[in-house]
Amino acid sequence: MLASFSKPVDSREIKPYVSAVLKDLNLVENEGNDAVISKIKYHLVEIIHGHAIRSNLKEIYNICIQNGYRDDLMKFYLLYNAWDELDSMDVNFYYDGATKSNIEEIIKENATNWLDENAEK
Repeated sequence: MLASFSKPVDSREIKPYVSAVLKDLNLVENEGNDAVISKIKYHLVEIIHGHAIRSNLKEIYNICIQNGYRDDLMKFYLLYNAWDELDSMDVNFYYDGATKSNIEEIIKENATNWLDENAEK
């Protein structure tokens, strides 16, 4: 049934099917803050591996906003805005020291630090 859905998938439409599969596999479905943490970790690992850094950063930026500008995600919020400014104006006022040539490395470093600090969650 899950394979029959075509992209883009509406998460509300597919959720009952995903929940049923997880239950059948005796897997625990994360909810609430645990689900948010899992999603953040997924995007940060993708960033560290160099996969679609900008789009994964945008996902964390959105999670930050959707969750009341979480303090632990504000660096990513600022980095996202810094990258936009660098593209449009060749300068940024959001993240000190970030340039076009080093912003991806700064993002990866912050991703690694966040994961290290939140390993037990």
